[in-house]
Amino acid sequence: MSEEFEPQENNFNFIDDEEVIEVLDPSKVITVRTSGGEVRYVETDEPLAVGDVLIKSDIRINGAVDYFLNGATVDLNTKVPVGQTLTVIGSVKGG
Repeated sequence: MSEEFEPQENNFNFIDDEEVIEVLDPSKVITVRTSGGEVRYVETDEPLAVGDVLIKSDIRINGAVDYFLNGATVDLNTKVPVGQTLTVIGSVKGG
């Protein structure tokens, strides 16, 4: 004899009814990934300099780091197009 599993409706409610999940439009964000595994999203409608992206992402730089965009090394003044991913390698801490 095996028991038949009868799911209860409340077993499948993974999200609180009052919880709001914000889904970002990838065409309106710049993604920042760090060597420490942090991922941050900066909402914008226009390209931003790397330095501005870091300020808006609340990522703190401690020491020497390298910035990469599409596999190329860039500097703090390089404009990052909307929809792209900026990679930061080095001593980085979240805000």
